[in-house]
Amino acid sequence: MRAFFFISVLLFLASLSVSGPGVWVDVAPMEPVFSTANTALSDGELTKNNPFESLAVEAEAAAVLDLSNDKFIFQKNSDLERPLASLTKLITAAVIYDIGGSLLSEGAVIIPMTADAVLQEGDDGFLVGESFNAKDLMDSMLVRSSNDAAFALALWAKENGGKPDGAWFVNEMNLFVSRLGLQKTYFLNPTGLDMDDRLSGAYGNAEETARLFSWILKNHPDLISATSRPQITIYSLVGKKHIFESSAKPIMPIPELIAAKTGYTELAGGNLVFAYGAGPGSQFVAVILGSSYEGRFSDALKLYEATLAHVKNL
Repeated sequence: MRAFFFISVLLFLASLSVSGPGVWVDVAPMEPVFSTANTALSDGELTKNNPFESLAVEAEAAAVLDLSNDKFIFQKNSDLERPLASLTKLITAAVIYDIGGSLLSEGAVIIPMTADAVLQEGDDGFLVGESFNAKDLMDSMLVRSSNDAAFALALWAKENGGKPDGAWFVNEMNLFVSRLGLQKTYFLNPTGLDMDDRLSGAYGNAEETARLFSWILKNHPDLISATSRPQITIYSLVGKKHIFESSAKPIMPIPELIAAKTGYTELAGGNLVFAYGAGPGSQFVAVILGSSYEGRFSDALKLYEATLAHVKNL
């Protein structure tokens, strides 16, 4: 049955036509959430009917984290530094959430689309002068991976806090991950777009990205809940409708998909992080860094299928 599911999902993937590429709240200091101790399964645990043993993925780096015991059941170059591309927007959203606090949840934060925001890479259909509920913009940033929305949110945060320094928001992003104990993740801009042909907008590795995603799932699940949907609809304050298809649509057939975020730039290649169940009481986070545009999705399906086999062997 699982083999049939896997084949069906691959056929689905092949059939898709995917285009290429308020009130200010200070963030209180946090104790590091993650240690640098090795939490991978032991060699003995891995070799016992291990479905990952001969698994080949296109990605330069990958990892699968079992959230039930905080152990990695699969790692490939998981400590290798890689460009993060739009996975960056997960931290952009988390910092915005800390800044807006309860006002975001209550829909009390309204953000305008400026000319600078609309000029960001990619055409998401936003118009200069439109205003949106901040949570709707965050959903479009994470579901569609909108650079316009990310820029507008970061600009609002800077101006709302009375910070003239354009680098201030990026500094807040770096402080945020530092307080989480993520020592090898850092940002140069709020979108993850390449700065030039040699410098990415953010860097990290598969292990820390998995831990970051698991932290968001545990502490702010509502922040990424919309990313499990193939499509969302948002409205400007004057009622103009905007429909956004998920950039992670090729993995939407996964039955127990919880959340997902994609990333792609020339330097990064294809990135993807997603959380999923694999039966009652089991949840996992998988990270793919440095695959191809479409290869990240086939890599994801391989990791999901291997996870199902892993759980069956327990």
